Amino acid sequence: TPGVITLAPKRQTTAGGATSATLLKTLDASGRIAALTATAVFLRDTLAPPRSGSTFLSKLASVTPTDIIEFDTYYLVAMGSSTAYRYTTALSDVTPTWTTSTLGADLQVANKWAMGMAGTGANGGRLWASINPNKVKSSSNPLNGGNWTSNYLVGSSKHNINSLSIIDDRLIVGKPEGLFWLLPAGTVQPLFSFQGAIH
Repeated sequence: TPGVITLAPKRQTTAGGATSATLLKTLDASGRIAALTATAVFLRDTLAPPRSGSTFLSKLASVTPTDIIEFDTYYLVAMGSSTAYRYTTALSDVTPTWTTSTLGADLQVANKWAMGMAGTGANGGRLWASINPNKVKSSSNPLNGGNWTSNYLVGSSKHNINSLSIIDDRLIVGKPEGLFWLLPAGTVQPLFSFQGAIH
């Protein structure tokens, strides 16, 4: 239209080289804030003044990360059920670097993470992971040289797991068909059924 000027926001380029970022998760751990995007991980000292202290950690090329968690003094980034997860060197390093899991088969893949509180019950200090569509496993050492438990099957294989949490030392697994918990003996029991309840 003559005489009309349309203003558009300036395109912002991230440190990963993209002009926009899809934020997947933020994490406050080991005195730092981590931001996981669809292509990269960013770190920031939580005590740094605003607009300073940001560090571009790594561009995660040719992969699609799905979750991030702190384990001991490391960050682990899940890459889905067909790509090996990655973990950092110690977060005390000025610039942590990445190692790819080489544990093999289902042992080296994950979609989502959950962490038990250190020193609390059977799950104290244990890392849980899900593998789509309906597997969960745990480990006290998920780094190369460590190992995972056998997979536990949760609910139907028709629906992917979409949440993991630990409540009262029990793993709680959320899926579109309902909520489940894993008992200490390894038995999976349903808590709620969502099917037919919400339309």
